[in-house]
Amino acid sequence: MLALLKNIACAATVFLAVAIPPAQGFATPTTEVTFWPDTNQYGLALLEQNSKYLLERYEQQGIPVTIKVAQIDLDDNGQPEFAVRTESSLCDRYGCDTKVFMLIGTTWKPILQTRTSRLLMGGKDRTSGMALLQTDGNSWWAWDGQRYDIVY
Repeated sequence: MLALLKNIACAATVFLAVAIPPAQGFATPTTEVTFWPDTNQYGLALLEQNSKYLLERYEQQGIPVTIKVAQIDLDDNGQPEFAVRTESSLCDRYGCDTKVFMLIGTTWKPILQTRTSRLLMGGKDRTSGMALLQTDGNSWWAWDGQRYDIVY
């Protein structure tokens, strides 16, 4: 599984959708991240490595889950980060469990963990070189040097 994770950056594809007007004074539009079925099981591998408890929770309760992934480049360095969403009957009005992973050294680490139905990347607005993220059109998240924290 580790060999699979090392090759993730070369194989996944991202599709970014339409521009949405900026919110709360940010200068540039956001782009919605489109999640696709996890046909290559990259998302599953990342969750097994970093969030096994989440998968076990679904299994213990007998809840079918669909894993979806998106490849994004938050720091414009050409090395992708991965957003992984688990969709199930546990999703509610706040959305589904969503995590963003970044390759730090040789390990994929979660840098954002939230429940959301929409994930958007801020255009050219950056904090410490990383794109701002917006969830559900309301909450903004900024990079603090190690992970994303909610700004407002």
